Amino acid sequence: MALKTGAEYKEELQRMKPKVYVFGEEVDDITEHPFLRPAFEANAKYYDFCLDPRYKEKMTTISTLVPGAEIINNIRLYDSKEYLVERFRTIRWLSKRFPLRAGRWPDPINAMYCVTYDCDQKYRSNYHERFKEYLKYLHRNNYMASLDQMDVKGDRSKRPLEQSDPDMYVHVVKRNKEGIVVRGAKAHQTSTIHSHELIIMPSRTMREDEKNYSIGFAVPTNTKGLMQVCARQPSDLRRLDGMDMDSGMPQYGGTEALIIFDDVFVPWDRVFLDGQWDFSQELMSIFANYHRVLYAIKANLGDLIIGAAAQIAEYNGVAKASHIRSKLVDMVILNETMHGCALAAACEGVQTPSGVWVYDPILSNVVKNIVTKNMYEICRLAEEIAGGLLTTQPSEKDLRSPKIGAYITKYLRGIDGVPTEHRMRMFKLLECFTYGQGSTYARFEAMHGAGSPEAQKIFIEREYDFEGVKKLARIACGIEREYH
Repeated sequence: MALKTGAEYKEELQRMKPKVYVFGEEVDDITEHPFLRPAFEANAKYYDFCLDPRYKEKMTTISTLVPGAEIINNIRLYDSKEYLVERFRTIRWLSKRFPLRAGRWPDPINAMYCVTYDCDQKYRSNYHERFKEYLKYLHRNNYMASLDQMDVKGDRSKRPLEQSDPDMYVHVVKRNKEGIVVRGAKAHQTSTIHSHELIIMPSRTMREDEKNYSIGFAVPTNTKGLMQVCARQPSDLRRLDGMDMDSGMPQYGGTEALIIFDDVFVPWDRVFLDGQWDFSQELMSIFANYHRVLYAIKANLGDLIIGAAAQIAEYNGVAKASHIRSKLVDMVILNETMHGCALAAACEGVQTPSGVWVYDPILSNVVKNIVTKNMYEICRLAEEIAGGLLTTQPSEKDLRSPKIGAYITKYLRGIDGVPTEHRMRMFKLLECFTYGQGSTYARFEAMHGAGSPEAQKIFIEREYDFEGVKKLARIACGIEREYH
């Protein structure tokens, strides 16, 4: 029941040996493979931070389920409105220590906790107790658990049962007294490769005839029949060329994966929803509430991009130019708007019947919709500030070349007193997040993660009190009397 070091976490993953593929080949060690190691290092550092006396209070808590157990915040229940608020302050604080998010956030844990409670109230089932026991298991071992939600979907115009191939949505293919067998695939899964556990839930509202698709469960990442195929990212091969400057941010990174369930067996004690189609929408809505507001953490990347843009402006000798200063302030306004809206959603949070707290549903969707626009504009402004060398700079191998390196050093120099390599590294950091490997998180995930912009609009339209504000308008112009 103790916290663990990054080294212990590494040993656990090496023992588990989940089946992971990169470029068509199975990876023997997901902690050492050069393509995967930066993402592992971010998680390992997270564990080490949790043990550091300087940071432990912010990074850990005492389990509400296992008496006396110290747990990482990534698997805690949202047991107060105050923590909903503090969560974002802590994440922002953490990003100053290392810029890419590490570990996994407990959004699926809290969503499943709420919905299993409600489901039990209606059906007298025991899903909530099952899930609590599973959560105790996570707390005792301080395991990282990732969400798998987004089905591959096949033909988007068709529902699960209408697909020519039924495996386009994860579904139950067999039930027996020991458990269920599931088949299908989930796409766009962030950081699952270096997690201990996967928590699976439906990706859409199901109908009564889609009970086999209305499932929620958890499996270890090394379960038989479970395969993860690591996604490609822009400029990702730069991590394999023996240099570190051209990748932009060599030490840390992230992964995305396609998760394949090839007749995976799930014992009943790990099944938390099985056929209760009428709770699929609630599960999706609560998870979306948590996960969409979480995208305010893009402000962490915004901080980094703003810092890099300001630094490259200084290296270029234009930091005092009025138009540069104006653009930097615009970037700050865009960034702080995301963070501020998240704090507002937290401050307006409400407690669910299960006891855990959720964010204001409208504000949480507003946060994500703002992120889809603001991150792109922050990146565009950074590109404008940086200038042409963002895209035309030679490689690190050219800089190291005994034949032409001296020329690179001479002609790519900026202001006096700043080494050419420093300027080149700053350009590559900006390149990484504007259209390189880091753009997966700064741009594309900001757009489509937790649903594209139209998904948030649909939710806002459903939840917003249009009738109430129409009444306000009728009162304001004298059609109706005021509220009594």
